Amino acid sequence: MITRPLETGDWEQMHVLYADPGVWEHQPSGVFTSVGQTEALVEFFVNGWRDDGLSNWAAFDDDGEFVGHGGARLLHDRIAWNIGYRVHRSHWHRGYGGALARAGVEAAQAADPAVPVTAKLLERNEASRRTAEAAGLQLVWRGRDLGNADETAVRLVYADRELDAATLRAHTHSFMR
Repeated sequence: MITRPLETGDWEQMHVLYADPGVWEHQPSGVFTSVGQTEALVEFFVNGWRDDGLSNWAAFDDDGEFVGHGGARLLHDRIAWNIGYRVHRSHWHRGYGGALARAGVEAAQAADPAVPVTAKLLERNEASRRTAEAAGLQLVWRGRDLGNADETAVRLVYADRELDAATLRAHTHSFMR
């Protein structure tokens, strides 16, 4: 796998990924329906590289094909790193998500070991749960996903350590702040 920091020009590749209902099977309402959504997400990750020196990487296979992205980004007023990973369906089960998650955890712990590393995911996303666990994170919270339009959604919060009340509270609400 080849990685590099996400760049503004990656929005087209990212939009193909985020507009694919197949990668949102665990949360159908998450499918991106506009280019503006994708541009905002890419800008969020690009700003992380500028502001914090760490964010998400674009990932490519050995032939240079875009397979997805992942890494770690400071969230919630800088109280936690959050790892994330999303890979095209055609590249599932090849280890890309796990490699990106592990690299994100390692980079975040190296960048600022005092800040916890977390992963927020929906309970019904079994693959994401296994990926977070394989990256060395442990379940620290399970409950209703406040802010999710699906009132039956259950959020899991994984972390590399116990979280204080403020950090945990920030993780039990909507994804990006």
